[in-house]
Amino acid sequence: MILTSEQTQHVKALGWNPEKTYSVTITDVWISRDIQISIGRQLRALCISYGLPYDMLRESLVQQLFWHEESNRLGMMIQVQGSSVESMYLEIPDGHWGFRKEEKAATQ
Repeated sequence: MILTSEQTQHVKALGWNPEKTYSVTITDVWISRDIQISIGRQLRALCISYGLPYDMLRESLVQQLFWHEESNRLGMMIQVQGSSVESMYLEIPDGHWGFRKEEKAATQ
């Protein structure tokens, strides 16, 4: 999916080339269990540090996902409303995520 101008800004914040980056949805991809656990722990630490509700961060985690074709990394952008931190970015390296197969995506 082609990036909007707002998404292009987020992709640039990740240090990625917007011409080689695409927006994806959480239903398009799988993420390894180890990475899911790691992200959950990091989110909890951020919630404690900034006094934010965990559910709010967790929900916003899957709103902005990007695939960088050149590095085959998945990027996530978390917007944090009402905090001194406006947004946070996570990168998931190749091998810890992938695109779901169409037949599996329908059942998962």
